[in-house]
Amino acid sequence: MKLDDVIFFFMRHGETAGNKKNVYRSWSNAPDAQLDAAGRKSAEKGGQYLATIGAPIELIVADSLDRVQETVELVARSFPEARLEFVRALHPLNMGDWTLQSKDEHPVQPYLDEPSKQIPGGEKVDEFNDREAQIFQTIFALAKDLKGGKILVVGHGSNVAYLHNHVFNRGKARVGYEGLVDPGGIIACTPGGMIPLTLSREKSSKGDEHLTQLGPNVTYPPDHEPGLKVPKGGSMCANCEYHNPDGNTCKNEYFIRWNGSDKIPAPADQYCSDWYEPK
Repeated sequence: MKLDDVIFFFMRHGETAGNKKNVYRSWSNAPDAQLDAAGRKSAEKGGQYLATIGAPIELIVADSLDRVQETVELVARSFPEARLEFVRALHPLNMGDWTLQSKDEHPVQPYLDEPSKQIPGGEKVDEFNDREAQIFQTIFALAKDLKGGKILVVGHGSNVAYLHNHVFNRGKARVGYEGLVDPGGIIACTPGGMIPLTLSREKSSKGDEHLTQLGPNVTYPPDHEPGLKVPKGGSMCANCEYHNPDGNTCKNEYFIRWNGSDKIPAPADQYCSDWYEPK
């Protein structure tokens, strides 16, 4: 992936107590919907990550809920000259009566499957999709002038799900309410699709979503890139489940999109990638 290919970056707000409790935060600004210590740390490190890869952020467009505004404040430490715009249209799917209630006890999937069905006290998924279409039409118009990843959008997992399912990856496997990345995760939105850069969520063999990339406590070196060459013997790439032992190639779809091919740019013991997953 080249920065010139990035239409805009998307960052999910940092972690909250509600994330840990597995409850819907929805449109709430209650204590459980505020960033916790880990969420604040991952937000700040997310800004540092974007700065170290050379992201030329000039404009940050973000939802107006407290947890997103605090995330932006921490990210903006790495981009003090960036202009900030907060918009209510990036609010997540309104879960109504189920706000701050258990996701397990009140599953959202039936409403995703039947988008014209009203969430009790909330909104229809069709209404949410219409709202998203309007705000991202504006963001895409801005991106025509601010090319090469100069825009960062900060919001929620449901914003990511909309973009993936209706804009960038239509016709491919759909993602659910939580989107492609865990709280604090960053995505590059490119003409070829959405590429998770940090804190990616993937389906494991058991079907559960799990962390597959950089954790919130990682320390990024000044020259950090999603993939980079290291001294010989300094990589465990050959022990990665995505490494093809019959050649120096990788089968992880996100690495392939970022790299432009499945060819690993260096010998397996001399290359590190954010998409490493042990066998």
